[in-house]
Amino acid sequence: MIRSNSTLIGGDPEGQMRITPGGYQWITDILIRQAVELNAPVCLLLEGGYFLETLAVNVEFCIKALLGKPLPRIDQSFCDKVFLNSLHTAVAHYGRMFPSLSLFADVVNRIRQLKGLQPVKPIDAEYKGFREFVLPYPTRGTYKNLSKNTIRSVCGEVESIMKSYNEPHQTVSIF
Repeated sequence: MIRSNSTLIGGDPEGQMRITPGGYQWITDILIRQAVELNAPVCLLLEGGYFLETLAVNVEFCIKALLGKPLPRIDQSFCDKVFLNSLHTAVAHYGRMFPSLSLFADVVNRIRQLKGLQPVKPIDAEYKGFREFVLPYPTRGTYKNLSKNTIRSVCGEVESIMKSYNEPHQTVSIF
């Protein structure tokens, strides 16, 4: 199941995700390729999000991946440290069941070492909350509305990103 929503740029107040429309297409394409290799069905699920102003363009790029459209060129930079730690924590946990994940973590850390960067350390975290809740889970009013200036800023950034998909540019390592 592939989640298609509006978590992008500055529109995710809680998780601070910064996924672009092209990023959604790349992620969807990777997941589709894996599903094909495993002979598994694929479902693109539309989920709401924090920033509805960009929902349509993100879904559009997920559908482009489903249709096999060419992937846009996207800028790649070093991953956020918090993201890398979260990713490696998941890899360390699930690596026991999926050895290729452990291999992935080893390769990433080796590349980082060759580039003079510190290895990524998994987070030592364990869920300690309560699993009791009422259905449906109350989510309305959980997040504050973004200011008009924030909405304009994010929409402007998305517009700029969309224009960049037509311009040639260099990429750098994500490690």
